[in-house]
This record gives sequence, C-alpha cells and structure tokens, in this order.
Amino acid sequence: MLGSSPPENKRRHRLNYFACFTDVVGFSLGILFFSPDTILPAFISNLSPDKIWIGVITAINISGFFLPQLLAASWIEQLPIKRNYVLTLALIERVAIFAIIPFLLYHNNMSPTQLLTIFCLLFAAYSLCMGCNGPAYFDLVSKVVPTRQRGMMYGLGSGVGGVLGLGGVALTGYLIEKLIFPHNYASCFFIGAVILTVTVIPLGLIDEPPSPPTTHKPLKSYLAGALSLFMTDRNFRFYVISQALLSAFPTAIPFLTVYAREVVSATELQIVWFTGILSIGRIIGQPIWGHMADRHGNALALFINIGLGMLAVGLTFTAKSILVFYLIFALVSISRSGLEIPGMNITMEFATPENLPTYVALRASIIAPFRALLPICVSPLITSIGYQPTFAGLTMMLGLSWWFMNRVRDPRFIS
Repeated sequence: MLGSSPPENKRRHRLNYFACFTDVVGFSLGILFFSPDTILPAFISNLSPDKIWIGVITAINISGFFLPQLLAASWIEQLPIKRNYVLTLALIERVAIFAIIPFLLYHNNMSPTQLLTIFCLLFAAYSLCMGCNGPAYFDLVSKVVPTRQRGMMYGLGSGVGGVLGLGGVALTGYLIEKLIFPHNYASCFFIGAVILTVTVIPLGLIDEPPSPPTTHKPLKSYLAGALSLFMTDRNFRFYVISQALLSAFPTAIPFLTVYAREVVSATELQIVWFTGILSIGRIIGQPIWGHMADRHGNALALFINIGLGMLAVGLTFTAKSILVFYLIFALVSISRSGLEIPGMNITMEFATPENLPTYVALRASIIAPFRALLPICVSPLITSIGYQPTFAGLTMMLGLSWWFMNRVRDPRFIS
C-alpha cells in the first residue's frame, strides 16, 4: 500500500505468508482423515460391494471441484477483495463434512443405500463449494505470495502436513480398528473437519490489496471471451489438453485401493498404511518438486511426474502381492506431490492479474467433463472386462498426457 514503510511491508508479507502456509498445512493434514483415495473407498466398501459407488464418489470429488469454476469466475473477477468470499465458502465446506457425522452415528434406521445417498449429497456440497472457491483462492494467493515463493510455500506446507499426518495415519488406523463401523469412520470425519476448520481461519486475517476494477460482462459475453482466449493461446491449450488426459491418474487411484482388497486381500489396516505412504510421499516429494518448480519452472516438474504416474498405473500388471501395491502407492504419492503444486502455479503464470480467475476456471471447466465422466465409465468397464484391460487404457491416456505436456513451453521463460 502507498505510504507503507519497508518494515510494515515485511510484517504484512509475513502475516499473509503465515496465513496461506497454515491453510496448506491444515488441508494436507485434515484431508488424510477422510482421504478420497483410500479411506472413502474402504468406507463405501463396508456399505456396498457395488463399484459404481466408488466411481460416483470419485466423480463427485473431482468434478465438484472443477465443474462450477468458470461460472464462479465470471462473478469473482468483479470482486476487488476475495478474502471474505474465500473464507465463507471454506467454512461452508467444513459444515458439509460435519453434517455427515450425525447420519453415521444414527444409521440404524437407514438402509446402506439411503446412507450412501445422503453421504454423496453432503460430499457433493463440500466439493461444489470447494470448486466455487477455487478461482478466488488462487487469485488471493497470487496477490499476496510472490511467484518464486509459491512452490516452496506449498511444498513445505504440504511436507509439514505430511509429517503431522504420520501421527494422523496412526490415529486413523487405531480408530478404524478399535471402534465399530460406522462410528470409526465418523470419528475420522470429525477430526479431519476440526483440523480443516481451525487452520483455514487465518485466511481471514490476510491483508489483501484490491484487484484492479473490471467491467461487468453478461455471462454469454464472458463465456465467449473465455473460449476465444482458449483458442488463441496455443501454449495454454496444449497444457489444458494434457491436464484433461491426466484425468486418468486421479480416476485410477481409488480403484487401486479396491483392486488391492480383491487381488491380495488387503485389510483395512493395510489400506490405512496406503494413506500413510501417500503422506510420506508428500513429505518427501512436495518440497523437492516445489523447489524444482521455483528454480526450473513448473512445466518440467509436470512432465517428469506425469511419467511417474504412468509408471505407477502400469505397474498394476505385476501387482500380485501387497509389497507391489506399497510400491505402486509410493510412486502415486511421489508423482501426485509433483503434479499438485506445479499444476496450480503454472496456471497462474499463463495469466495476467486481470484475467487470472478466468484462466484458472477455464482450465477447470475444460477438464471437468473428463474428471466427472471417466470414474463413472471406469466402474462398469472393470465389471465387464476386468481391472487390467481398464488400467491399460488409463495408462495409454497418461502416455498421451505426457506427450502433450512435452509440447508446452513454460510461460515463465517465454520472453
């Protein structure tokens, strides 16, 4: 702000950085207690053997985040201050998780199908709120954290969350093993929601500079402009196509958990350890990939980790023991840790400050159909043709994603 002394600027930057860092740590830790990749598939398998429910939850988790972003961005761009919007929707997300718990505790008068339906609706509310929040959150972060500090912020924050998460994994395993179903999972949801709530509150303390004023556009005009932007920015288009094909990776992960249960009879405690491996990979990987992204660009980190993801899914052809599944989840965790941070940050670098919410939302909206429909399609494919042919198709999609990412020029280094 004008008139601020350098010490005041430093104090403001430290406060803003601390708020964002705390949220990253809390999210990395809290989500472990109801991980959509491991804990939720195990929870659902206790209620129904039908794999379509795994596909539905995976589709809700992924598409709920991506689908609403373009519509939300058309309004968010007009907000000079995003902080209050971000915090309000974040708290609503947490309320949706808390609301699941009473239905689990008093489930005796409901059938498994009714309980799953209610769970899906509340989880959809959580995911949709997160999706509507996405463009505003990234706009907020881009204003208060410098470009070359974001990678380490997310990397260290996720790493700290992962270290704390090792204790969380141990606690989750204890609760799931010692308490009866579904009270064990209700306890996990409660602890996760409390952590997410406490650590998101500092975002409300951010000292946010106002965004440049924008002219209101009718929705039709805004969408036409966004489409034109996508068609004219060739580099961004290759990146988005790669990201759309990359949908095969998050689609495969929950089914890896179910596959382990069926092929090597993985126990619920071993599935909790899958979550631990995902956490360890985050601890090791995200600071490394964050540092690489800050130093050498996000495109290189994405290219390497799409390749690792392809290798992880491809290893399912040799998965005949629990040890191979531990290796697969280790590769998944390292790869995903290198896809999350660069994937968030490179989108912000394609954009200018004025159209950043549009770039973030455009990426999300284009890949949303892939993220929404692929998990739904994979469920009947597994039932009809089996796991290995299905995983082969997903591996081929990852190969195409890797090829398109190789054609992307890192926007940071384009003169």
